[in-house]
Amino acid sequence: MPNPFEIPLTKLLRTIVELKPVLIDAIGVEAVHFVDDNFRLQAWQGATTTPWPKRRSKDKGAARALLVQTGALRRSIRQINSADHVTIGTDIPYAKIHNEGGEIRHKYREVVLSYLGKPGALKLAKTGTESQQRQVTALRRSSVYAHITKMPQRQFIGDSPVLTQRCEKVIIRKVTAALPK
Repeated sequence: MPNPFEIPLTKLLRTIVELKPVLIDAIGVEAVHFVDDNFRLQAWQGATTTPWPKRRSKDKGAARALLVQTGALRRSIRQINSADHVTIGTDIPYAKIHNEGGEIRHKYREVVLSYLGKPGALKLAKTGTESQQRQVTALRRSSVYAHITKMPQRQFIGDSPVLTQRCEKVIIRKVTAALPK
């Protein structure tokens, strides 16, 4: 006499094995959405939601959201799927210092600054575009001495109980939908 639980468990196992690539992809998509939600909330969703530290300087882009001057970091978050796991990450070099915080050690360097105006009334010029470069009236060589910039931690990616819970819900939803009726 065959075991009545053997057939359904076999079907369940087969369903899960077939679903594995789908589940890995769905978890990756959920993790990328989680990171994007952290940018939207301007906070880390860990055991508790921890707001990112505000800027010290009020004049530098005070109205702008944190970590999104150009949006490159936020847009760079990607998932890389393999046979048995998914990796979420970015190739932006400054992402690690923002995510973990720490110190940036700047070396001594010389720079050339561009100025607008007449001698005696010069002001620092922006030279991002060709028309701005044509308006430059003076160039001055200047030194930037070695210094340390302290970067506060503004975590946006990593292991989180909130992410784990969201991934569990995705898995339950996908497996339940795929089970034979």
